[in-house]
Amino acid sequence: MYMKQATQQNEMNWSFPHVGGNDYAPDRRSRGLIDTYTASYMRWQSKAHVLAWLQSFTSQFALQPVFLDTETTGTRRFSEVIELCIVNEQGQPLYHSLINPTTEIEPLATAVHGLTRRHVKNAPRYPEIHEEVMQLLCNRVVIAYNASFDIRMLRQTANCYQLVFPALHTGCLMYAYAKYRDVYVEQRNGQRRCKLHRLDEAVAYEKLALAPFHRAERDAQCAHHLFHAMEQSR
Repeated sequence: MYMKQATQQNEMNWSFPHVGGNDYAPDRRSRGLIDTYTASYMRWQSKAHVLAWLQSFTSQFALQPVFLDTETTGTRRFSEVIELCIVNEQGQPLYHSLINPTTEIEPLATAVHGLTRRHVKNAPRYPEIHEEVMQLLCNRVVIAYNASFDIRMLRQTANCYQLVFPALHTGCLMYAYAKYRDVYVEQRNGQRRCKLHRLDEAVAYEKLALAPFHRAERDAQCAHHLFHAMEQSR
């Protein structure tokens, strides 16, 4: 009985960084590198916490979500974004563009998204689109599947051109969905953790009509659809 009451009290006290006027305070014990360059990086304790987070976007004081996906030249420290899409809460594309990088597209990256130098050679360089992209992401909650990768790569690309990258409110739908599914796996050290699911696995499990395609626009739309499927399950 005590544990149930403690859990209920904890849920009543949940607050979120994107909702103005609440007393949100991040858990300093779980801070990582991404916390040093974001305004907030959301972490969830349980499925109930995820559902409360989804509900919080209905508040009149909440920043609204946008859904982001990127494709890149690779995964290295010098890799750059070569395609970017931002979708709003209604599923409408706010921005979509290929981007011409200064580094070569690695064969392993091309094997994933199919993009080569031929596809991007006439696209704008990143500095040409940076300001417009940041205007769309600032004062929003940027949600992506594996957000730490997308935000890191976007920031890394901006740094390549010595451009200011603002601190963004960020949520990783991959980790939110892991808590939402509430499936645990045992690790080698004997501890248990929530199982992570690929975007295509999540979309298939939720029986969504749109399938991922490893291209920015389609995958941003998939993230949008998955977010709302989770939201509607409350």
